[in-house]
Amino acid sequence: MSHNKKDSFEQGFDPAFANRGMFYEFAPGSSPMQILGVRTDGKILLAGSAKGVPTEPMRLQFQLAQLLENGTPDPDFGNKGIVTGRFKDNFHADTSGACLLKDGKTLLIGTHYGQLAQLAFARFLEDGSLDNTFGTGGIYIPPLPSTSKRPKTPASPKSKRNALRLAMAIGLNDEIITAAGNKVRRYLSNGHEASEFSVQLHNAHAVGVTANGKITVAGINRARKGTIARFNANGTPDLGFGDKGYVVFSIAEGSNAATLVYSLLLRDDGSLFVTGLMDADIYDATGSKQRGMLAAFNSNGTPNLIFNGGKPVVTQLPSGQACRWRAITAASADRLVVVGSTGLQGSESSLIARYKTNGEPDTSFGDGGFRVTDIGSGREEWLSVRVQPDHKILASGDGTSKTDPATLVRYRET
Repeated sequence: MSHNKKDSFEQGFDPAFANRGMFYEFAPGSSPMQILGVRTDGKILLAGSAKGVPTEPMRLQFQLAQLLENGTPDPDFGNKGIVTGRFKDNFHADTSGACLLKDGKTLLIGTHYGQLAQLAFARFLEDGSLDNTFGTGGIYIPPLPSTSKRPKTPASPKSKRNALRLAMAIGLNDEIITAAGNKVRRYLSNGHEASEFSVQLHNAHAVGVTANGKITVAGINRARKGTIARFNANGTPDLGFGDKGYVVFSIAEGSNAATLVYSLLLRDDGSLFVTGLMDADIYDATGSKQRGMLAAFNSNGTPNLIFNGGKPVVTQLPSGQACRWRAITAASADRLVVVGSTGLQGSESSLIARYKTNGEPDTSFGDGGFRVTDIGSGREEWLSVRVQPDHKILASGDGTSKTDPATLVRYRET
């Protein structure tokens, strides 16, 4: 199978990185990998799930991968740069979220599929070995709740294309903050649950913690509008943010229209950017109704007037095709990078763009600020993005193959 339809240099990839700018040699059966961070020595850490070890081809397991700065597997991490495992032997394990901690360790949250589906934690040292000071041998599986609150027996787990599905952040005191559905949960650094509270969201897709410990959650409410909420550490709404702790906005028109928020970028001062998509009620001339969306807000939840005059930006590609944004990061103090996909659903190509912090596309990047890549077969989409200290951009997601879609690329442009 060919791993690229076009020349990699033509598509903007850095030929000095991995294989012609691309790395795709993760564990067999990998789902797309999330970029957790770039270490101070340039090493790149990723997390996801995999299904397909040679002895047990249907066994689902968690996966960590670490690459050197040049995109080759880190020989000092796990087995030739890859760590796979389960929370208990002989049971499926799925990765839901992961974080690179300040001390260099990695915390992974997933699902342990025993008789019932259970939340589980694993913590790893910098070399990929389990941290024996955490839980039992690096693994902690919280006890099941009372019978009346037990989760239903899960269906057989399947390898998902979207690797990490639990929004996750680390608080000021190393507590673990997660958001899913309409619940935010806070765990102590040892994995023991400390508290939970409900939010007025239908689906929370992103969570972050400000420099002063405020919890910020972003997603969509039941009215299909973009929603951002901010809470104090104890779970009470931050009344200094938006309307009683909430900001709700919509840019799509029609009874079935939606404004979806998928990703959140918090600044040190508490201001923020969100990105996602506008799903309009009326199809346009290209036969699609989806457009990427970016919006910016001040630390008190009011629109950032420097960014597009305080209005969300609706992405218009030079091709006029549909597009969706899945992740956002800061490229510099005055540049943003967003990634996602373009094209009709089911046959997308990967998409990346760089914007100025005033909302204008950075036309020095790609084609008018955008780059479309078509590297494999079928559906392609970037789901994760990070920027290296040298300002080169890493993007990860759904790429080279239907059976092993996990792909990481580096763009040569800075």
